[in-house]
Amino acid sequence: MNSDQLLEALNQIASESSKNEKLALLMDFEAEKGLFREVLRLAYDPFIVFGILPKAEDAGTGELMFDEVDTLEFLSKLNNRELTGNAAREALRSQLAQLSEKSGELLIRILREDLRAGFSDATINKVVPDLIPVFPYQRCSLPSEVKLKAWPWKDGIYLQEKADGMFANGTNLEDKFFLSSRQGTPLPMEHFSDLTAEMDMLIKDVQYHGELLVERDGVVLPRKVGNGILNSVTKGGSFAENEKPIYMIWDFIPLSSVKSKGKFEAAYKRRIALIKSMLAKFKPKYVRLIDTHVVHSLGETYDHFFNVLMQGKEGLVIKHPEGHWRDGTSKHQVKLKLD
Repeated sequence: MNSDQLLEALNQIASESSKNEKLALLMDFEAEKGLFREVLRLAYDPFIVFGILPKAEDAGTGELMFDEVDTLEFLSKLNNRELTGNAAREALRSQLAQLSEKSGELLIRILREDLRAGFSDATINKVVPDLIPVFPYQRCSLPSEVKLKAWPWKDGIYLQEKADGMFANGTNLEDKFFLSSRQGTPLPMEHFSDLTAEMDMLIKDVQYHGELLVERDGVVLPRKVGNGILNSVTKGGSFAENEKPIYMIWDFIPLSSVKSKGKFEAAYKRRIALIKSMLAKFKPKYVRLIDTHVVHSLGETYDHFFNVLMQGKEGLVIKHPEGHWRDGTSKHQVKLKLD
């Protein structure tokens, strides 16, 4: 199957309304392995980051296919950061000038991480188990679901502002750092260079959890405004010269725990202590710990809760000092908010 035929296969899957039929077609096409499986991986693996988004008007204007212009090598160089910035954009223009209309469209879909065929990474993993890594997420319990009075209040309980900015996983590998959404969609890292440089100082082979905010002229913008700017950046826009993204983190887990039903059995007091230690040592400007307090009673907790509500904020998250991290709903992490 060549790249022109592969786009036709994707369009055939897209035209099928039945999920079962889509799955059957995926299995048929994937049976050839080779390019089809590689395109699935390139488009949906959250650890692959190209750092460039095609423009709406981009299209293939040549006659060649992927294997004739080394398109897979081009994608590998983007992911390995061998091609960045203007060099990456020029290389993309060269690819599209040589690729046929269909192959050019396939390349654009890969770079946009959306093959537009009506299936998800979960469907792909049904066909090829574990081909696409799935980002886990730790959810909060409600106060009615947890025996808060039994928590070790005398030892101190963590209170953190309930984030309503843009949630972001920050994956810090030995050779690169990238941000992605809760669903694993990568952000265009060319717009986060200052933040990336600071993350390079922190421990590697882990995934950080936090929210993105935006500073303008050194002042943090209201989350609603900042989220609008961030959403624009993810869709191909950019920050203004006087705007900078800020990463407010609250946790991290090793990459070995970044999987469905993953766990990290280190107490939260140890995890947050390490975050505090790193930030105190390196003093990054754009990476910060989310607003955190230690309280010793439920009464003190609710005093803080009402204070943040008076400030127009969403609420608080209460964290048990001995809590482990797990994919799913945690009994050691409770949200306080007005519904």
